[in-house]
Amino acid sequence: MLVIKRIADALIYIFANYFVAYIPSWTIRKLLYRCMGMKIGQGSRIYMKCIVRSPWKIVIGNHSIINENCYLDGRGGITIGDNVSVSFFSFLISASHDSSSSDFRYIKGNIVIKDNVWIGANAIILQNTTVEKACILAAGSTLKGNTEEGIIYAGIPAVKRRSRNLLGLYTQHHFDFFR
Repeated sequence: MLVIKRIADALIYIFANYFVAYIPSWTIRKLLYRCMGMKIGQGSRIYMKCIVRSPWKIVIGNHSIINENCYLDGRGGITIGDNVSVSFFSFLISASHDSSSSDFRYIKGNIVIKDNVWIGANAIILQNTTVEKACILAAGSTLKGNTEEGIIYAGIPAVKRRSRNLLGLYTQHHFDFFR
């Protein structure tokens, strides 16, 4: 039975990332991602050329944007809130290996990104991480762990830099039909 599951997972991966990810219509991509079990809120978009693993373990809230060429590793679970912007070439990696394990033990952990968060280009978020509401993860940063609400984090590893000073929460509106 394990062999059948691994083959099914591989076929879903190929379908999602070598076919669905290149369809220029968001409406069709959204329908196909939902058929694979992904939950996608109203007004949200996953732009073309994103790599998706285990779409049935990914939940995206309303009005959130995943830009081109991002990597969504749902194996450990990913929950993205409302009005989140994930910039180009960002990685959300919810599974890895234990570096101290003599058998390279597989580990996974949930990623939670709350409302009104902005993830900068080329940022990396690792398993067992919660990004609180209204945070920014600066471009090129790597984050593992939990953040405080409304703070800008930057660096490798990402550390607290300053308050975002956001003047109220916002709703994103995107009108790209063919990205």
